[in-house]
Amino acid sequence: MRKFFISLLILLPTLVFAASPVSTYGPTAKNEQLWQIAIAVRPNASVSIQQTMVALLQANPTAFKDGNISGLKPKSLLNIPSIDEIQKNSLEAASEIVAQQEKTWNSIKGNQVKIQKKINPKNSKELLAAYKANNNDLLSLQTQLVAVGDLIQTIDQQYQVRLANLEKHNLGLQNQLQQLNAKNKVNISVDNQLPLPVGSFIKIGGLLLIIILAVYFLLIYQSRSREKDEENLSEYDFMGSREGIPAKLDLARAYVDMGDVESAKEVLAEILKNGSIDQQSEAREILVDIEK
Repeated sequence: MRKFFISLLILLPTLVFAASPVSTYGPTAKNEQLWQIAIAVRPNASVSIQQTMVALLQANPTAFKDGNISGLKPKSLLNIPSIDEIQKNSLEAASEIVAQQEKTWNSIKGNQVKIQKKINPKNSKELLAAYKANNNDLLSLQTQLVAVGDLIQTIDQQYQVRLANLEKHNLGLQNQLQQLNAKNKVNISVDNQLPLPVGSFIKIGGLLLIIILAVYFLLIYQSRSREKDEENLSEYDFMGSREGIPAKLDLARAYVDMGDVESAKEVLAEILKNGSIDQQSEAREILVDIEK
């Protein structure tokens, strides 16, 4: 983790430099590495760090000790190659050149360490091991940082696309909601214009049904009353009416002929009560004959 932060601090100046397109870089610092400069001046992700390093070496041969990428001289002013010049070396070729340059440089340093070993072999060995470890760590770290930067750029592009889609979808939902609100307002206004609500129609229909049933039962009652009156008329007491008086006179005479005087007198008494003057006169004559 400590190595990561140290490397990040080293990279900050180069990352700031990358924001402004220029044709030169420098002067270089004392401990500045070529891969740091390559990250800063690389035009885009279409070319690798290794391709940029090789192009810088080829564009500035006098700025490197022994013509090696690891021998960058301090206070050097570097010409920045164009993207076409960087692409002259393929990714595979550039990677091989960088690997060979590092191997050669390590060999040179190894020989120097052997010379210095007689003076202080223990410290020289430790310094060489530390240098190799730091150099490898830095190269690995710069590769990881480049990959992370590319990933962040890709994620940001995807996020922008998704955000645009969400805004478009949200706008569509708002339009649908406005249409539904407008439709509901129209339905409410149409309902308010109706002459009577559905409940009123139901009440009126129920009232009409009650009236129809009442009329129906009234007609049935009248029909039954008429039938009853007809039955009463059929049972009319003919003998007890005025029209039956002549028949009663004949009945009284029949009782007299049969010798039933009492029954004859009862019939004649009804004739004297209800009969006409002539009928009463005939009834008196029959009573006179009975008395004889």
